Amino acid sequence: MPPPGKNKAGRLKTHFHVQVCTGSHHLTFIAQMSRSGKKLVRVESIYSRRRDSGSGLSSPSKMPSEIATMRYLKDHSTIPIPRIHGYDADADRHVGGTWLVMEYV
Repeated sequence: MPPPGKNKAGRLKTHFHVQVCTGSHHLTFIAQMSRSGKKLVRVESIYSRRRDSGSGLSSPSKMPSEIATMRYLKDHSTIPIPRIHGYDADADRHVGGTWLVMEYV
């Protein structure tokens, strides 16, 4: 069993069917999960790690900071915030970069 908040995706059958956008730091996809419907998946772009790309390197604290901000807003405001289903913010690059799976709204 993975630690809380870590990779649960290995147990899910997923079909990535639409790449929504490419930003300076992430590729974003809509994934159709076999049991729980659509999810939004963000994977770190390889270009965000290149020093010559113009955007510099992604900070190791970038994703944990984004997640903490989303959780704070969910708990302290009425702004609708998508539920986070899983993530890996480690720099180990097992899937080529950090990733995040969240509720599709």
